[in-house]
Amino acid sequence: MVRKILLLCSLLFIFSCGVESLLFNGISSNTPKDPGSVENRYIAGITPVFKSGSADLLSSSGESIAIKSGSIDSEGKFIIELSSKIDLSNAIVYLKSGNRVLLYIFPKLNRAKTIEESRDEAFKVKQIEVPVDERSTAATIMVVEKLRKIGSGLSAMSYCAVKGANSQISSKFDTAGSESNKVLTMVSKIIGSGNESDSGSIMFDIVGYLKDSNVRSILSEEFLKNNNVPYSDGDNKSVSPFEEQVEKSFSEFDFVAKYDETKLTTVITANINEGLVDSNGNTINPYKWATKKDGAKVYIALGIHKESPIQDEKLNQEVFHNWKPNTVQMYDDGTHGDEVAG
Repeated sequence: MVRKILLLCSLLFIFSCGVESLLFNGISSNTPKDPGSVENRYIAGITPVFKSGSADLLSSSGESIAIKSGSIDSEGKFIIELSSKIDLSNAIVYLKSGNRVLLYIFPKLNRAKTIEESRDEAFKVKQIEVPVDERSTAATIMVVEKLRKIGSGLSAMSYCAVKGANSQISSKFDTAGSESNKVLTMVSKIIGSGNESDSGSIMFDIVGYLKDSNVRSILSEEFLKNNNVPYSDGDNKSVSPFEEQVEKSFSEFDFVAKYDETKLTTVITANINEGLVDSNGNTINPYKWATKKDGAKVYIALGIHKESPIQDEKLNQEVFHNWKPNTVQMYDDGTHGDEVAG
């Protein structure tokens, strides 16, 4: 029988005297020792729909996170330039050509662990595995709008769960008569009605939708009013038929990550190097509430949560030490699971 243990971890930065402490939450450990020497990297992809236009990468809040947006060439190829200093999860590839828009959720991109890795060609250029087209756009709209419906968002969802949802949606796209297939048909008609030389209102305003919770639909009503878009049997000047169909599709997919239940691997890392940035690009000061001292150590407090369905007192006391601080030490010397010393 598989034994599952629910862990609640607090990372404490404890100095030798044991008096001063600093609580860290969610700081990635993958920034190289010398971030300034890390080379930028790129996301490359192709779209069979556009032969010109721009390519950008958006955060879950609709902000551009690309250092330099790319151009779509006559073969539909594009490259987006990014910093190697940030991790990406559930970012949105945003292609625009005239008033037409294509979308794709990029699952995950880890920052470079070393300067050498950042300069490796296989690491520097990450190829999008599928074409950015009507299918990826419809799936992105369905995922983003369902997440809002359930009171969540891309930033709160694991990339595994989003990939799982996309896989379910893709299967439904190929099922004639499914609600998801009907959304895909609508999206294809809307994209087909666009014009690459029209710089007016864009068809899918993903930026406005992510930034403003009052925006009802990713489909732009202004675009519908200014263009002849026979995408449904209803009022084609309104987003209502589209939103009704998108909501019907919600029952055909869910955000459930698939894991190998025979394995439970937990990796806990901390990075207290100076010069780090958070997911918003702001500099992190790891010594804001503590004094930097030689010989300082990092400890982690572990225990089995009281609400876990599995309770193992021996494991909790002898291995986890039942949340006792200054007991389980973390290492930076190439031992105890640490990859690289120093």
